[in-house]
Amino acid sequence: MLAQAQEICDRIGILADGVLVREGRLQELIAIENQTELVIADASDDLVHEIESFISRSNAKLLERRKSTTTLERCSWNRPEEMTKAQLASDELTKPK
Repeated sequence: MLAQAQEICDRIGILADGVLVREGRLQELIAIENQTELVIADASDDLVHEIESFISRSNAKLLERRKSTTTLERCSWNRPEEMTKAQLASDELTKPK
């Protein structure tokens, strides 16, 4: 049920035993406080290594490096005309090269 709320709501309230325990903008509620996520398109390996080196020099920690993913729903679309412009743009960012 919470996953569905994430898909359609921009603000949310969370009740526990009839008491409002958290309320706010969805992105603020689900954000991990001390982490920043970067998504970079068309980055060369050299650029990625340079970013990793900079992170290391600044005493920050690189917790994870992974390829972006899409959803099975997007993979199942057969015709681009069925997709919105936003979906097409999102797929351009996530499709393998």
